[in-house]
Amino acid sequence: MSLPAFDAALSDHAAFWSQHGEEPEVFGIELARAFDAVAWAAVDAFWRARPVPWRRCLVACLEELGAPPARAWLVEMAADPDEGLALAAVEAFRALRLSGFPAALVPRVRALWAARYRFSATQLEEVLADLARG
Repeated sequence: MSLPAFDAALSDHAAFWSQHGEEPEVFGIELARAFDAVAWAAVDAFWRARPVPWRRCLVACLEELGAPPARAWLVEMAADPDEGLALAAVEAFRALRLSGFPAALVPRVRALWAARYRFSATQLEEVLADLARG
């Protein structure tokens, strides 16, 4: 478990995203792949205090790995005031086919998704159905 290296990898946002788009193995994700429950609990102690770009990298890690805390953390991030982070969390939740997306967040998802993506009503309902289905 290398939490300092993981923290540093997600802090270097530009490198993380350039690797994410081009490399088969992204350093931050590869570090997290070795995490056990103790390591994830340690990350839980500090991730909320990290800046939004760091947390967006965390969303990518959770989506890639389907890590144990993914559901709870993605729900929490879906409620974040930062719209980009919230949408990334919703997209990851949907991609992982997780269950139990909170109904209380659906109006926010509807508003953000419609404003950002300009989906038709039918497309938006498909997204919401995916979230409800898990």
